[in-house]
This record gives sequence, C-alpha cells and structure tokens, in this order.
Amino acid sequence: LKRRDGIISYQLAVVVDDALQGITHVVRGADLLDNTARQIWLGQCLNVPQLNYCHIPLAMNDQGQKLSKQNLAKPLDLTQAPQLIQQALQALNQPTVEVDSPQRMLVQAVSQWDINRILKGVQFDQVFE
Repeated sequence: LKRRDGIISYQLAVVVDDALQGITHVVRGADLLDNTARQIWLGQCLNVPQLNYCHIPLAMNDQGQKLSKQNLAKPLDLTQAPQLIQQALQALNQPTVEVDSPQRMLVQAVSQWDINRILKGVQFDQVFE
C-alpha cells in the first residue's frame, strides 16, 4: 500500500519486514508506544505471529528532548564501546558485566537481562551527556 505521495505505509512496511525476518521481540523507545497497537492489528490482519514488545524510557537531554541527531546530540565515541555498554546497563538498572570486548559484554548482559529492573520514567541525561 502506498500513500498519496507514493511512499509505502510505514506501519505496514515495519510489520512485513519484521515477519519476513522472523523477528520475535522488539525493544524500542517509549516514544514509539503508540505505533504498537497499529502494528499488532496489521500483523493480525496479515496472520503473522504476534511479536513481544518492550518500550524503554528515552535518553533525554537537560531540555527534556530525546537524544538524537535531530536534536544535535553528540555522537557516541565507539572507541569507548565497553564503557558505553556499562553506562547503558546502569541506566536501565541492569546488572553490571565484566569489561571485555563489546560482543562478550553483550552476551553476558543478555544472559542477565531482567526487564522488571527497568525503572519507569528514568531520565538518562546524566548518564549519556
């Protein structure tokens, strides 16, 4: 389906793309929560398996804007990936992991992940600025 301007419907594209890739879980920012009901409905219409969704608090600056290129947030220094992973886990109230290669840190973080530890309404501005 295309909109009048010729652009394919975003919601439909997301549902079809997730289904074709075999996606089972979606973790995204709380600002996208209002899209979830639409995507679930479209998935039901297309008879694709329903996904598991998790919406986490956004990283915000001191003006209350989400950290993004659109709001001129500084890019992450990927040479500091282990430290950034630790900061992200701390902001999400997850157990710390041993500092190692990013791949090994993420494997450990996934094995310890506890969705119930995420604090609702957390402001991440102090962690990522």
